[in-house]
Amino acid sequence: MDAANELKQALTARIAGAKQPQLRWVVCKSVDWANKTMDAVGVSDELEYYDIELGAGVIDVQPVVDSTCLIGIVEGEEANGFLLVASEAERIEIKANTLIEFNGGTLGSLVKIESLKSKLNALEQDINSLKTAIAGWTAVPQDGGAALKVALATYISHQLTVTQTADLANNKIKQ
Repeated sequence: MDAANELKQALTARIAGAKQPQLRWVVCKSVDWANKTMDAVGVSDELEYYDIELGAGVIDVQPVVDSTCLIGIVEGEEANGFLLVASEAERIEIKANTLIEFNGGTLGSLVKIESLKSKLNALEQDINSLKTAIAGWTAVPQDGGAALKVALATYISHQLTVTQTADLANNKIKQ
């Protein structure tokens, strides 16, 4: 076989075998969040797509049913689609050990709300204990404050734990 025929054969094989990735606009019809898939219908052709993956990496997105979505089709295989973006989402799940950063992360980490709530509750309880101790104190003339010292003895013996940044910071999300 001569070089021209070899080139022709190679090009023909390449063109026949080439499957291009494609994008499709679809409308989400149902979501199976447990399996991270959705079913959808094409916007322009009403073609049905089943078991579209809701993530293709570190982020899974749960689109709102009836929202418009852009899906990718891998190597022309209509049965091998994945969600790229949704016009509305109910939930976004980010895989473990992934750092999310907003605005360059210059403001530090987001706060772990339950840890912050526990610290604030402890401080509020401590202030309420002080108020109770002071309210129960009765001034005694000429004792030099001994009665107050007795009333506050239990309160004074209990020290608050100093909060550290690590106690409250979610280092997976920076803002």
